[in-house]
Amino acid sequence: MSDELELTVLTTEHYTLQSARQACLQDMQGRATLFLYSVSAVLVALGFMASASARQQFIVFSVTLLSALWVLGILTFLRLGQLAVEDTIIVFGISRIRHRYLELQPALEGMFVRSIHDDLTGLQEEMAASRAWWQFLMPVTTAVSFVDSVIGGADLAVILSASLHVSLIIAVVAGVLAGVLNMTVLTLIRSLWPGLERYPAKYPSSSKAS
Repeated sequence: MSDELELTVLTTEHYTLQSARQACLQDMQGRATLFLYSVSAVLVALGFMASASARQQFIVFSVTLLSALWVLGILTFLRLGQLAVEDTIIVFGISRIRHRYLELQPALEGMFVRSIHDDLTGLQEEMAASRAWWQFLMPVTTAVSFVDSVIGGADLAVILSASLHVSLIIAVVAGVLAGVLNMTVLTLIRSLWPGLERYPAKYPSSSKAS
């Protein structure tokens, strides 16, 4: 294949991946926004219901909405995890193309401000991400899993306190433990999410274009 034809193929694929990534990020933003808007709407509804209904009706209303919201949060988290993997794969593909650009034109070394390596180290460079431990808290999946865990814990506390007549302190403690457990499970799912193993690095950060 001539260099001109290869460059045409690479630029076409580069454009396609950029378009796919834009759609992926828009999907992530839309789903996270839908979930957080739903949380806000439920809190407003609970506020109105608390002042306009009997205690038993409010409890049924609260448990129903909080349970539905918790399920919505789980589904949102799972889809965001899929999209995060998809976005990572797309970034790997774009990095491979940049690396090939540099192989075709070594004189351009130093001109690219984004990564040319298709591994997690290159991804961190691509995202301008820190290697500090707190970087793990930055993704939108962490925010969604945290809010969902709070909702799940609150839901359980309401059920225990109102329906099973457990003391308030025990119900709160059980709710906190349930929230921590929910957050732990979701974090474990996130760390084990499949997909990236199908795309081993061709140009790891230890390599150079030549």
